[in-house]
Amino acid sequence: MESILGNGAASSLDLGLGGSGSLDTLESVGSRNLAVAQDLDREAVADGTLGNQISHGDLAALREQFPNIQYSISMTTREPRPGEVDGVNYYFADNARFEQLLAEDAFLEHAKVYDHYYGTPKKYVYQMLEEGKHVMLEIDIQGAMQVKERYPQGVFIYIVPPSRDVLEKRLRGRQTDSDDVIAGRLAKAREELDWIDRYDYVIVNDDLEKAVDEAASILKAEQCKVTRNAHRIAHTKELYQ
Repeated sequence: MESILGNGAASSLDLGLGGSGSLDTLESVGSRNLAVAQDLDREAVADGTLGNQISHGDLAALREQFPNIQYSISMTTREPRPGEVDGVNYYFADNARFEQLLAEDAFLEHAKVYDHYYGTPKKYVYQMLEEGKHVMLEIDIQGAMQVKERYPQGVFIYIVPPSRDVLEKRLRGRQTDSDDVIAGRLAKAREELDWIDRYDYVIVNDDLEKAVDEAASILKAEQCKVTRNAHRIAHTKELYQ
């Protein structure tokens, strides 16, 4: 099964995860296997609005319940922010290298956001799926829609801050973007909310613990769907012969 978590209004990432968020925002729990199906039925993508304030560390709670979750590292052409490490937070590349990989069809999805490329390398994602693991993608709305086109059976979750004011406060609290960049993201936030009907679920991220609990509830429910449990159902039927 695939699932996509998205932060509504301006995303980065991003499990998924549309919008401008990032896993600072549970924006990306995108995972082609955030569920228990097999093969392509195991991907979840989360995506949403910048400033949703759900960090990789906060995903520890989800990983306790879903130990097979793996976080997919995106590639970007933007400059690293203070404290970010190449190969941990992102794979950092210049435009020439990114465009070379685009020509080689090396990305599961890609987008250009605020003049920078972002993309999810296929190789790692497919390797994890082949090992039966869940994969969390941190992607923006453009990327999430590309994944949805390829894997419509995915579960898409849109995560959104409770208001524009809260979004602005979170963006400014990061202290990583200029006033112009923040203004641009806020302007785009309302526009991105119009994509919310393309998602399967919505989480209003006004309380971190509650948001994580709701995401876990969605994943648990998706894992129990009849359409994702063909082998389990067949085995159960055999036991009733």
